[in-house]
Amino acid sequence: WRRGTNSIAVLGAPQVILYKFGHPSDAWWGVLPYWAGLLILSAPVGLTVYYFLNDHTPPKSTPLAAFLLSLAFISSCVWTDLIASELVSGLEFLGVSLGVSRSIIGLTILAWGNSIGDFVADTALARAGNPRMGAAGGFGGPLF
Repeated sequence: WRRGTNSIAVLGAPQVILYKFGHPSDAWWGVLPYWAGLLILSAPVGLTVYYFLNDHTPPKSTPLAAFLLSLAFISSCVWTDLIASELVSGLEFLGVSLGVSRSIIGLTILAWGNSIGDFVADTALARAGNPRMGAAGGFGGPLF
């Protein structure tokens, strides 16, 4: 827990969420861009986190703690989606540049990339003396 980092996250997370779901350059009342309005609205919360919370212990079961956890969860989901979208777009660009169809890219590179983590984990389990667990993970992983 670092209150400085969390106060900056309170300012940045709404911007990332706006980038994903909205149009940051649109304006309220034709004057104030959405990104600036969100920055103005989130600044008091960020200052509250910085000035009124302890630097070494996170807040205990308060509405502010619930808000910070919810904001962190939503922001993490948005970051994961943005990174995954950019990765898929980059691979799609590579496929189009090389003259490979989208179907082949999806069936090969993306499928292999999705399975490498399971392969490494299942192989490590089998080598560690748990071959049944490794085999079960090999069949059960894709089901989930």
